[in-house]
Amino acid sequence: MPNSQQRETIARMVSEIPMLRRYARHLSRSADQADDLVQESLARAIARIDSWEPGTNLQAWLIVILRNIFLNECRRAKRQRTSLEQLKSAETSQVPASQEASLKLVELEKAFVSLSNDHRTVLQLVVLEGKTYEQSAKILNVTMGTIKSRLSRARTKLGEIMNSGAPQPEADAKCLEVA
Repeated sequence: MPNSQQRETIARMVSEIPMLRRYARHLSRSADQADDLVQESLARAIARIDSWEPGTNLQAWLIVILRNIFLNECRRAKRQRTSLEQLKSAETSQVPASQEASLKLVELEKAFVSLSNDHRTVLQLVVLEGKTYEQSAKILNVTMGTIKSRLSRARTKLGEIMNSGAPQPEADAKCLEVA
């Protein structure tokens, strides 16, 4: 039975679920897989609640757990030789929107997906989640200079792709960069 401090921590975890869902959706590109990632992350966090140190950044701890689960799943999929074509066929079943703004959004999503995992992750943390460079550096366990460099390169690459009109794949699949 959890003590009062653990119950309070679990309540704080609940308030982080929307952010975890957004981040999981960013990583997985699938609402169903994102929900599974969040559920597994929360289950692991609660099971290992004693390893979290009160006073530290709970959100960063949860993001690291979620990201590690995702990377482990990618490695497992790579070992099982999940083909890129299977992953792409799931994405091609979407019907493009007819409105211009919706089309631009689809183009942006395709461009975003074509970025490397490092570039997508830093854009997700800094631009979409509003994390500071310092917070992002702590979450990803890199220096702040690395965050700034990746962000600059990611923005440049995204701009190039959007201006060229066709995504230039930098990464073949969301998991291929995981070694």
